[in-house]
Amino acid sequence: VVERGVCAMVRTGILLVVAGVVLLSVCAAGETMQFRGADGTGVFPEQVLRTNWENGEGVAWKVANPAAGWAQPVIHGGHLYVAGAVGEGVSKPANFASGVKSPQSMGVSLFAKAPKTPLTWKLFCLSLEDGRTLWEQPIVEKLASYPIHPSNSWQTETPAADDNGVYV
Repeated sequence: VVERGVCAMVRTGILLVVAGVVLLSVCAAGETMQFRGADGTGVFPEQVLRTNWENGEGVAWKVANPAAGWAQPVIHGGHLYVAGAVGEGVSKPANFASGVKSPQSMGVSLFAKAPKTPLTWKLFCLSLEDGRTLWEQPIVEKLASYPIHPSNSWQTETPAADDNGVYV
């Protein structure tokens, strides 16, 4: 009797796990609830994406990024949230598209110094409809404690948004 009960519990447990996995994959098919998509690869096979934007066709609006950083923009509730650092000496991070030939050629130095002027980390809220800045909120203003690699940025962390707020 005990052996049957254990086998039934194991079968029920396996069935529940399989049902949960199937249910989660079906529910998440149209939503991206984590960084780089459902499987974390950045590949969205069910989407048909435009590959040529040069003639401006299909572009609703275009604005310059108000701050420097690798943080990804986040869309929620008709708003586009962008986080970044602003201040004297803050520049767009170097990358291979901007002429860097290898990580070793990016000017990394043991003698690099942190900026001598304060940086301000900010969160910007843009209208998804037309791209205008609705508001900007300083997060912190301070002197950087250390230098960064030329291919990095002062704002790498991507914000998250839900119905209760924006988290940076």
